[in-house]
Amino acid sequence: MYLGGSGGCGKTQVIKAIKALFEVFGKSDWLVTAAVVGTAASLIGGSTVASLTNSRGRTAKKPTTGNQRLAACKFLIVDEVSTLGQDGLARQDVAMRKGRGKSSDLPFG
Repeated sequence: MYLGGSGGCGKTQVIKAIKALFEVFGKSDWLVTAAVVGTAASLIGGSTVASLTNSRGRTAKKPTTGNQRLAACKFLIVDEVSTLGQDGLARQDVAMRKGRGKSSDLPFG
């Protein structure tokens, strides 16, 4: 699903409401929130996409809790995804497949 809109239209509030719904049903571990930029990530209580997938810079990083969170999640919300760009999205796809520990041909593992 893609939720678009201009700044200030309430996208962040929708993300917060979705997070609250997962909490109500006791499925918080099913949802991971992230954003391309740290400021946006902190507004939604998430992490940056790069830190989540260990894709900071050009060198591979050792596994972190981000990979464990990806392996357990069923839903990923990426805020401000339009700032990622096509190449960035392709890199995140590869990183998320690895982070989920699956050799899948499906997008994002």
